Amino acid sequence: METTSAEKYYNITRIDIAQFFQDVVDFINQGYPSILSYYEGGNLPANSLKVLDDLLFRAEKIDAAFYNFSGQMKTTDMWDLLDTFEDTWGQLLTINNTSKWMRSSRVGRYDGKFYLERALADFENFEQVASSVGSNDPQNDWENIAIDNFIIEEKYSPRNGGPIFKISLSSTANFGIQTVVDSLVGERILGKDIDKRFYFKDNDLAIVEYKDAINQTIDTIMNTLKGDIPEFPEDGISNEFVGTNVSAIQYPTLFRNLSTMFAKDDRFIEVNLLSLTREDDYIIMKIKIRTVNSDSFITNINV
Repeated sequence: METTSAEKYYNITRIDIAQFFQDVVDFINQGYPSILSYYEGGNLPANSLKVLDDLLFRAEKIDAAFYNFSGQMKTTDMWDLLDTFEDTWGQLLTINNTSKWMRSSRVGRYDGKFYLERALADFENFEQVASSVGSNDPQNDWENIAIDNFIIEEKYSPRNGGPIFKISLSSTANFGIQTVVDSLVGERILGKDIDKRFYFKDNDLAIVEYKDAINQTIDTIMNTLKGDIPEFPEDGISNEFVGTNVSAIQYPTLFRNLSTMFAKDDRFIEVNLLSLTREDDYIIMKIKIRTVNSDSFITNINV
């Protein structure tokens, strides 16, 4: 009877990789659904998470054995076995990051409350704040925010807002953000991106995070011309505006082009034109952009 690749691996390393594969299949069928349920607001699946940790620990040992005994694994079937193992390990690592892939407000494995830091925007009230985090009864739930933060009415005003406070997020909070792959808590809701300067840092591509990522995105949108993005040739400012006399520019069309791009990124919830002024041979458009966590960014476009 021909020896299987899993048996060869066992004879070399004394690690039962076939049993590992079977245990992963059993876990995906039986344990993984409870982890999905947890990040949607269900109960903490302690046993399933323990099994996941054990499988990840075993995967590291199997990976090390492939490296340490590579000199004895020279047949093509062992390469096929390595490919199967790496695919399986990748599935486990993906499951371990379920919170990020599901954009869950639950960050870790502890069944408790999660908080978002906020400040009141101009003319915003606490009922609107309660509504923004998924409250079904914001007219009453705003009182809980006020009580939990020991809020004193005199410290807040419609125009100037007030001190930063914390909001307890619902365990099933859903901000509807698909642009970001992360646990949507605090600044994480603003996401990360590869730094447009494109350089390496700590043996990996440098990134920008949170507000820096938003600023980079705003700058990218402002400088994108139609045709710059092959997949979306209609996105961006029309090339017709480049080199055009300021008197001939159609400003509503220009602003609509920009608004369309911001609308495609669900981290942005509002774009307003604050002013339109002419200086010498160019026009300055002052724009205010508001993000889903109520941060505001003001920028100028020179046309």
